[in-house]
Amino acid sequence: MIDLRLTAELRDAAANLRKRGDALRRRANAEREAGHIAEADNFENLAAESFTDALEKLDSAIDALGVSRPGPDAPVEPPPPDDPLPPPDWASEASDTFGTRGGILSRLGRDREALVSYQTGGLIERAHDLTTTYCRGNVVKLSLQLRASTLDELSDDIEELRDTLAAQMSSQAVDQPPNPWAYADLGDYQLMLNDIGSARSTYASFVRLAAAGSPEKTWKALNNLVDGMHTADDPSASRFAGAVEEMRPVLKPDVSTA
Repeated sequence: MIDLRLTAELRDAAANLRKRGDALRRRANAEREAGHIAEADNFENLAAESFTDALEKLDSAIDALGVSRPGPDAPVEPPPPDDPLPPPDWASEASDTFGTRGGILSRLGRDREALVSYQTGGLIERAHDLTTTYCRGNVVKLSLQLRASTLDELSDDIEELRDTLAAQMSSQAVDQPPNPWAYADLGDYQLMLNDIGSARSTYASFVRLAAAGSPEKTWKALNNLVDGMHTADDPSASRFAGAVEEMRPVLKPDVSTA
């Protein structure tokens, strides 16, 4: 018998530990910028402890759901299709947990494990036709940074993500407030597909709806992705870098484009 209440409690505890870890890491970065290296290292160690505790909570939640989870030495490839999947009743909880787990692993610098966790969550998203595309989106972005796939190799997956997200957004109830980050994700996929005009329009909607500072985060994330693709020698890295630069007036209008 699956105890969904227990898994919810474990996920909530992990979320609180993640927030604590994020706050400690911000403090570590501030201390490092101020030249206080010892203090920065101390706060960074505390952040890592919080993230590690969060990971343990999430692993326990996955085990409680009765779903297989990849070990630390799992290969970077999609999980085999005969791995047991959760039934529809708690598929959403399982995919969300794998997605959160991927984020924690990335915070710990364990990106290849994070990719496998996202892949597992993405398999659940697709198998149960869930509305969320969170895990599959992170699979695309992390695969590019880790040389697991090139942008061209991922084009079919990106098209699927774009179409799925666009359909969800167009069918959203008129009385439901729009999710700014859905626009950011859609803009990312359009940009990866070199649909410059659509991406510019979508990002403009994102900027209009998002909280202060959110466009800056998106701009940094896009440039981090460009850097990762260059490091991975992705053949499309230069093209994508040019497409990202075209978004500068939208996402970072305070910076001169001259």
